[in-house]
Amino acid sequence: MKRRPAVALVMVAALASAAVAQRSEIEPPLERAQRFIEERKQTRPRLAPPPIGRPPLRTDAADVDWDAVRALVVETERRRLSALSNVTATRAVVFEPAVGVRAAPAEALKQTRAAEVAAVSIPVLIPDQARVRDTVQVFGQADAYTAIAEVADGVDMRMSGSRKRLVLERPPARQEALRKMRAARPPLPGVNAPYVITRSESSTDLSFSRFNAGYVLSLICDAPETDSRCAEDDFITTLASSLALLNEDGSAEQ
Repeated sequence: MKRRPAVALVMVAALASAAVAQRSEIEPPLERAQRFIEERKQTRPRLAPPPIGRPPLRTDAADVDWDAVRALVVETERRRLSALSNVTATRAVVFEPAVGVRAAPAEALKQTRAAEVAAVSIPVLIPDQARVRDTVQVFGQADAYTAIAEVADGVDMRMSGSRKRLVLERPPARQEALRKMRAARPPLPGVNAPYVITRSESSTDLSFSRFNAGYVLSLICDAPETDSRCAEDDFITTLASSLALLNEDGSAEQ
């Protein structure tokens, strides 16, 4: 007498269930969970996922305009002396960094190794502010540098510069948006350069290009949302408008 197909299927299912139950008893829970996920996942990673965005058209590094750097240093000093000459004898002279770029030898900085600055082939700029000068550390490379320092209680800073740039293929709409963003503000006082201020969860950043190099000054506040020094533009703009040049001779460029 032939066994009915339905009976055979029931027996196969019963045997399979018994095998699963037996395997579950000896298989650790973690391995069982991993096997469950592996057996039921519906997607597989691609061996060659498509790239995100577009690669740069090219990378270049323009020659630094050291003549413009030194001319700005001379102009800044001229304005400072002119301001001092207008101070009357009855008024106390209080040092305030001149708007512009002032030469300040790296050797005079307490926490900075002059060799790090000498290795850099672009103007090494930092905010010309007393606490910054007392605490700044510079990390230099041939075409770039990064400086970190305290600015005030609750505020630290990082300033980076580089002459290498990525030339990207931007759609016309993106180019127009960037142009409008830069044109919305007058040039950065002291260096006469267009600039952009952006904010993230970690910092407030002011970016500008000058002397064929690009710079970013970043402020990191303990309370970025409530501290006006990070939440508003005035503080970072003032810092970026009075800069100290640590390598006036441009030794790495020679």
